[in-house]
Amino acid sequence: MTNDFLNSLQSFLDEEGATYRIVQGVLHVDAEQGLRVEPVSSEPVAGALVSVPLEVFVRGSLTVPVFLLPSFAAMAPIFLYEDRWWNNPGYWKERLRVRLGKAERIFARNCRIVEPDPASLKIFLAQCHTYGFTKAKHRYALQDRDGRVVAVATFSAPRPMQRGVELVESWEWVRYASLPSLVVVGGMSRLLSAFVRDVHPQEVMTYADREWSVGNAYRDLGFEAVDRRAPVEFWVDSADWSRHSVAKINNDRTYRGTVVDYAKGFVIRNLGSEKFLKRYW
Repeated sequence: MTNDFLNSLQSFLDEEGATYRIVQGVLHVDAEQGLRVEPVSSEPVAGALVSVPLEVFVRGSLTVPVFLLPSFAAMAPIFLYEDRWWNNPGYWKERLRVRLGKAERIFARNCRIVEPDPASLKIFLAQCHTYGFTKAKHRYALQDRDGRVVAVATFSAPRPMQRGVELVESWEWVRYASLPSLVVVGGMSRLLSAFVRDVHPQEVMTYADREWSVGNAYRDLGFEAVDRRAPVEFWVDSADWSRHSVAKINNDRTYRGTVVDYAKGFVIRNLGSEKFLKRYW
Protein backbone atom coordinates (compact mmCIF):
# COMPACT_ATOMS: atom_id res chain seq x y z
CA MET A 1 0.00 0.00 0.00
CA THR A 2 2.70 2.47 1.00
CA ASN A 3 4.86 1.63 -2.04
CA ASP A 4 1.83 2.18 -4.29
CA PHE A 5 1.31 5.60 -2.73
CA LEU A 6 4.93 6.67 -3.09
CA ASN A 7 5.18 5.31 -6.63
CA SER A 8 2.01 7.13 -7.65
CA LEU A 9 3.20 10.39 -6.15
CA GLN A 10 6.66 10.16 -7.72
CA SER A 11 5.18 9.22 -11.11
CA PHE A 12 3.04 12.34 -10.99
CA LEU A 13 6.02 14.56 -10.12
CA ASP A 14 8.03 12.99 -12.94
CA GLU A 15 5.21 13.52 -15.43
CA GLU A 16 5.04 17.18 -14.41
CA GLY A 17 8.76 17.60 -14.88
CA ALA A 18 9.30 18.51 -11.23
CA THR A 19 12.85 18.69 -9.95
CA TYR A 20 13.08 16.94 -6.62
CA ARG A 21 15.37 14.90 -4.40
CA ILE A 22 14.40 12.24 -1.90
CA VAL A 23 15.90 12.22 1.58
CA GLN A 24 14.70 10.73 4.83
CA GLY A 25 13.20 12.71 7.68
CA VAL A 26 11.57 12.01 11.03
CA LEU A 27 8.14 13.57 11.49
CA HIS A 28 7.17 14.29 15.11
CA VAL A 29 3.56 15.15 15.95
CA ASP A 30 2.81 16.07 19.54
CA ALA A 31 -0.33 17.65 20.98
CA GLU A 32 1.67 20.06 23.13
CA GLN A 33 4.87 20.60 21.16
CA GLY A 34 3.25 20.63 17.75
CA LEU A 35 4.97 19.57 14.54
CA ARG A 36 8.69 19.10 13.92
CA VAL A 37 10.62 17.54 11.06
CA GLU A 38 14.21 16.42 11.64
CA PRO A 39 16.09 15.32 8.51
CA VAL A 40 18.07 12.10 8.88
CA SER A 41 20.59 13.53 6.42
CA SER A 42 21.93 17.07 6.40
CA GLU A 43 19.52 18.12 3.65
CA PRO A 44 17.27 21.12 4.48
CA VAL A 45 13.54 20.46 4.77
CA ALA A 46 12.24 23.94 3.93
CA GLY A 47 9.98 23.72 0.92
CA ALA A 48 9.68 19.96 1.19
CA LEU A 49 6.81 17.82 0.06
CA VAL A 50 6.44 15.23 2.81
CA SER A 51 4.36 12.16 2.07
CA VAL A 52 2.89 10.54 5.16
CA PRO A 53 2.14 6.82 4.60
CA LEU A 54 -1.17 6.21 6.33
CA GLU A 55 -0.54 2.63 7.41
CA VAL A 56 2.37 3.61 9.65
CA PHE A 57 1.19 7.01 10.88
CA VAL A 58 -0.68 6.55 14.14
CA ARG A 59 0.90 8.32 17.12
CA GLY A 60 4.31 9.59 18.12
CA SER A 61 7.09 9.76 15.54
CA LEU A 62 7.94 7.98 12.33
CA THR A 63 10.40 8.15 9.47
CA VAL A 64 8.94 9.36 6.19
CA PRO A 65 10.34 10.19 2.73
CA VAL A 66 10.88 13.92 2.17
CA PHE A 67 10.58 15.19 -1.41
CA LEU A 68 12.57 18.40 -1.81
CA LEU A 69 11.48 20.80 -4.54
CA PRO A 70 14.55 23.05 -4.83
CA SER A 71 12.90 25.83 -6.84
CA PHE A 72 10.35 26.30 -4.07
CA ALA A 73 12.75 26.17 -1.11
CA ALA A 74 11.27 29.34 0.41
CA MET A 75 7.79 27.80 0.69
CA ALA A 76 6.43 26.00 3.73
CA PRO A 77 6.41 22.17 3.66
CA ILE A 78 3.35 20.29 2.44
CA PHE A 79 2.41 17.19 4.41
CA LEU A 80 0.42 14.91 2.14
CA TYR A 81 -1.26 11.98 3.88
CA GLU A 82 -1.88 8.78 1.97
CA ASP A 83 -5.63 8.88 2.59
CA ARG A 84 -5.84 12.37 1.07
CA TRP A 85 -4.13 11.21 -2.11
CA TRP A 86 -6.29 8.12 -2.72
CA ASN A 87 -9.56 9.78 -1.65
CA ASN A 88 -9.31 12.45 -4.38
CA PRO A 89 -6.09 12.21 -6.43
CA GLY A 90 -7.29 14.63 -9.12
CA TYR A 91 -7.84 17.38 -6.56
CA TRP A 92 -4.39 16.94 -5.00
CA LYS A 93 -2.67 16.82 -8.35
CA GLU A 94 -4.20 20.18 -9.22
CA ARG A 95 -3.09 21.65 -5.90
CA LEU A 96 0.42 20.36 -6.41
CA ARG A 97 0.49 21.82 -9.92
CA VAL A 98 -0.24 25.19 -8.30
CA ARG A 99 2.81 24.70 -6.08
CA LEU A 100 4.83 23.78 -9.16
CA GLY A 101 3.91 27.11 -10.75
CA LYS A 102 1.66 25.59 -13.41
CA ALA A 103 -1.67 27.11 -12.38
CA GLU A 104 -3.88 29.52 -14.26
CA ARG A 105 -3.79 32.94 -12.56
CA ILE A 106 -6.75 35.29 -12.50
CA PHE A 107 -7.27 38.53 -10.58
CA ALA A 108 -10.05 38.98 -8.05
CA ARG A 109 -10.47 42.61 -9.14
CA ASN A 110 -11.70 41.30 -12.50
CA CYS A 111 -14.38 39.16 -10.81
CA ARG A 112 -17.73 40.06 -9.37
CA ILE A 113 -18.92 39.23 -5.84
CA VAL A 114 -22.16 37.25 -5.64
CA GLU A 115 -24.03 35.28 -2.98
CA PRO A 116 -23.93 31.61 -3.95
CA ASP A 117 -27.04 29.52 -3.53
CA PRO A 118 -26.72 26.86 -0.80
CA ALA A 119 -26.81 23.88 -3.15
CA SER A 120 -24.06 25.23 -5.43
CA LEU A 121 -21.95 26.26 -2.45
CA LYS A 122 -22.20 22.79 -0.95
CA ILE A 123 -21.02 21.18 -4.20
CA PHE A 124 -18.18 23.68 -4.62
CA LEU A 125 -16.82 23.17 -1.11
CA ALA A 126 -17.18 19.40 -1.35
CA GLN A 127 -15.02 19.47 -4.47
CA CYS A 128 -12.60 22.29 -3.63
CA HIS A 129 -12.00 22.36 0.14
CA THR A 130 -9.94 19.80 2.03
CA TYR A 131 -12.59 19.46 4.75
CA GLY A 132 -15.61 19.88 2.49
CA PHE A 133 -18.82 21.69 3.29
CA THR A 134 -20.05 22.91 6.65
CA LYS A 135 -22.90 25.26 7.47
CA ALA A 136 -22.25 29.00 7.79
CA LYS A 137 -24.43 32.10 8.00
CA HIS A 138 -22.69 34.43 5.53
CA ARG A 139 -21.76 33.26 2.02
CA TYR A 140 -19.73 35.00 -0.69
CA ALA A 141 -18.39 33.93 -4.08
CA LEU A 142 -16.27 35.35 -6.88
CA GLN A 143 -17.48 34.92 -10.46
CA ASP A 144 -15.17 35.48 -13.39
CA ARG A 145 -16.24 37.20 -16.60
CA ASP A 146 -17.63 33.92 -17.95
CA GLY A 147 -19.89 33.47 -14.91
CA ARG A 148 -17.73 30.71 -13.46
CA VAL A 149 -17.46 30.61 -9.66
CA VAL A 150 -13.72 30.59 -8.94
CA ALA A 151 -13.61 31.13 -5.16
CA VAL A 152 -15.93 31.16 -2.15
CA ALA A 153 -15.75 32.27 1.47
CA THR A 154 -18.15 31.62 4.34
CA PHE A 155 -18.44 33.19 7.77
CA SER A 156 -20.31 32.27 10.96
CA ALA A 157 -22.83 34.16 13.02
CA PRO A 158 -21.28 36.22 15.86
CA ARG A 159 -20.40 34.81 19.27
CA PRO A 160 -19.71 36.91 22.38
CA MET A 161 -16.08 36.62 23.50
CA GLN A 162 -14.39 38.13 26.54
CA ARG A 163 -11.27 40.08 25.56
CA GLY A 164 -9.79 41.43 28.77
CA VAL A 165 -12.41 43.76 30.23
CA GLU A 166 -14.22 44.01 26.89
CA LEU A 167 -17.02 41.73 25.66
CA VAL A 168 -16.84 41.69 21.87
CA GLU A 169 -18.70 39.95 19.08
CA SER A 170 -16.46 37.50 17.26
CA TRP A 171 -17.09 35.99 13.80
CA GLU A 172 -15.34 32.92 12.41
CA TRP A 173 -14.06 32.76 8.86
CA VAL A 174 -15.24 29.19 8.35
CA ARG A 175 -14.17 28.33 4.81
CA TYR A 176 -12.18 29.75 1.92
CA ALA A 177 -11.67 27.73 -1.23
CA SER A 178 -10.82 28.36 -4.85
CA LEU A 179 -10.82 26.04 -7.82
CA PRO A 180 -7.80 23.81 -7.17
CA SER A 181 -6.34 24.50 -10.62
CA LEU A 182 -6.36 28.29 -10.10
CA VAL A 183 -4.51 31.01 -8.27
CA VAL A 184 -7.06 33.74 -7.58
CA VAL A 185 -4.82 36.71 -6.90
CA GLY A 186 -6.42 38.86 -4.19
CA GLY A 187 -9.35 36.47 -3.75
CA MET A 188 -9.13 36.11 0.02
CA SER A 189 -8.69 39.84 0.51
CA ARG A 190 -11.63 40.78 -1.70
CA LEU A 191 -14.07 38.35 -0.09
CA LEU A 192 -13.00 39.28 3.44
CA SER A 193 -13.41 42.98 2.59
CA ALA A 194 -16.93 42.31 1.32
CA PHE A 195 -17.86 40.57 4.55
CA VAL A 196 -16.36 43.35 6.69
CA ARG A 197 -18.21 45.99 4.64
CA ASP A 198 -21.54 44.21 5.10
CA VAL A 199 -21.28 43.09 8.73
CA HIS A 200 -18.79 45.48 10.44
CA PRO A 201 -17.35 42.77 12.73
CA GLN A 202 -15.44 43.62 15.88
CA GLU A 203 -13.11 40.71 15.18
CA VAL A 204 -12.69 37.77 12.81
CA MET A 205 -10.94 34.52 13.74
CA THR A 206 -9.96 31.57 11.60
CA TYR A 207 -7.73 28.49 11.44
CA ALA A 208 -4.92 27.43 9.10
CA ASP A 209 -4.53 23.70 8.50
CA ARG A 210 -0.91 22.77 9.28
CA GLU A 211 -0.91 19.94 6.77
CA TRP A 212 -0.87 22.50 3.98
CA SER A 213 -0.08 25.94 5.33
CA VAL A 214 1.66 27.94 8.04
CA GLY A 215 -0.93 30.69 7.64
CA ASN A 216 1.10 33.29 5.77
CA ALA A 217 -1.91 34.22 3.65
CA TYR A 218 -3.73 35.26 6.83
CA ARG A 219 -0.72 37.17 8.12
CA ASP A 220 -0.64 39.09 4.85
CA LEU A 221 -4.26 40.10 5.52
CA GLY A 222 -3.41 41.51 8.94
CA PHE A 223 -4.28 38.49 11.09
CA GLU A 224 -2.03 37.48 13.97
CA ALA A 225 -1.40 33.97 15.27
CA VAL A 226 -2.91 33.68 18.75
CA ASP A 227 -3.19 29.97 19.53
CA ARG A 228 -2.64 26.45 18.23
CA ARG A 229 -5.25 23.71 17.95
CA ALA A 230 -3.95 20.28 18.95
CA PRO A 231 -3.90 17.42 16.41
CA VAL A 232 -7.30 15.80 15.87
CA GLU A 233 -7.87 12.05 15.67
CA PHE A 234 -9.65 10.65 12.64
CA TRP A 235 -10.83 7.21 11.68
CA VAL A 236 -10.10 6.58 7.99
CA ASP A 237 -12.47 4.19 6.22
CA SER A 238 -10.38 1.84 4.06
CA ALA A 239 -13.28 1.39 1.65
CA ASP A 240 -13.26 4.97 0.35
CA TRP A 241 -10.37 6.69 2.22
CA SER A 242 -12.77 9.14 3.87
CA ARG A 243 -11.89 10.78 7.21
CA HIS A 244 -14.27 10.77 10.17
CA SER A 245 -13.53 12.66 13.39
CA VAL A 246 -13.29 10.23 16.29
CA ALA A 247 -14.74 12.88 18.62
CA LYS A 248 -17.76 13.30 16.33
CA ILE A 249 -18.22 9.54 16.01
CA ASN A 250 -18.37 9.35 19.81
CA ASN A 251 -20.48 12.46 20.47
CA ASP A 252 -22.18 13.87 17.37
CA ARG A 253 -25.82 13.06 16.73
CA THR A 254 -24.97 12.51 13.05
CA TYR A 255 -23.38 9.19 14.09
CA ARG A 256 -26.01 8.26 16.65
CA GLY A 257 -26.98 4.63 16.20
CA THR A 258 -24.06 4.02 13.84
CA VAL A 259 -21.66 1.22 14.69
CA VAL A 260 -18.17 1.93 13.36
CA ASP A 261 -15.93 -1.06 12.78
CA TYR A 262 -12.54 0.48 13.51
CA ALA A 263 -10.83 -2.66 12.22
CA LYS A 264 -11.94 -1.70 8.69
CA GLY A 265 -9.74 1.37 8.66
CA PHE A 266 -7.07 3.34 10.49
CA VAL A 267 -7.04 5.82 13.33
CA ILE A 268 -4.65 8.69 12.58
CA ARG A 269 -4.03 12.23 13.73
CA ASN A 270 -3.79 15.32 11.60
CA LEU A 271 -1.19 18.00 12.33
CA GLY A 272 -3.47 20.42 14.14
CA SER A 273 -3.99 24.02 13.09
CA GLU A 274 -2.96 27.59 13.86
CA LYS A 275 -5.59 30.02 15.14
CA PHE A 276 -5.53 33.53 13.71
CA LEU A 277 -7.35 36.68 14.82
CA LYS A 278 -7.92 40.09 13.28
CA ARG A 279 -9.41 42.88 15.39
CA TYR A 280 -11.49 45.76 14.06
CA TRP A 281 -12.18 47.53 17.36
